[in-house]
Amino acid sequence: IVFMTIACLSACAGDNYVGERREYWESAIQSFFSEARSIKEVNEWLSANGAELLSESESTTDMLRARDDPAFIPDHYYFAWLEEIEMNGYPCASWHYGLKVWADDGGIVLRHEIQSTGVCL
Repeated sequence: IVFMTIACLSACAGDNYVGERREYWESAIQSFFSEARSIKEVNEWLSANGAELLSESESTTDMLRARDDPAFIPDHYYFAWLEEIEMNGYPCASWHYGLKVWADDGGIVLRHEIQSTGVCL
């Protein structure tokens, strides 16, 4: 059963189009964040790309707790869903890309990262 689960999740994450979209978002985000950015600039860029930046009050605190570095807790956390990719339904129904952004009190981005997750068996 464990092997089947791993195989299903690997197949879901290994879809060529899903990988191409991850490469696209990584490249676009790396290019955009090649210089210091403000939350206002991030919001404008996301709007131009069809996404909406959610403030910390609109995001779940679970995302903050699940971070890799629990010692790093900036004052302001934001999240945006970048894209949802519909799949054929097996083993995944869809795949999602998101952007996490942390900013200081002045609205300058301190850190960002891409989140990817599949809705899979």
